Amino acid sequence: MTKLEKAYVLLAKNCGIKKGDTVKVLRTFNSHELGTNLSHRDSKHKEELKALVGESGKITCITSEGGFHLRLPLPNGETERWCLPFFILEKVADATPEIVLTIDGKEVEISEETLENIRKEL
Repeated sequence: MTKLEKAYVLLAKNCGIKKGDTVKVLRTFNSHELGTNLSHRDSKHKEELKALVGESGKITCITSEGGFHLRLPLPNGETERWCLPFFILEKVADATPEIVLTIDGKEVEISEETLENIRKEL
């Protein structure tokens, strides 16, 4: 790992974005820009990324190399997942606190909102 790649990983870990946060895509990025190991598969991938600028979604995972997995809602109700570098993202809302329930011996994380919806149904 180069010094630039190590610096990117350190900055990604300390950028203030965490799992569950809502972020907005500010711009596109170039393959391996600023030391990220992320790259574009092809020119179509780069064009698809341009369409994400201005969109917001939730961070679902952060890789050890500093890739931020972003889930974006699609117009048809489905979601699309992207792995993006931190420096093209802007945090717009903190993660909703998760509540851990044990169901049949398995731990399950749910949001406060989900718990409230369950209570309404009971």
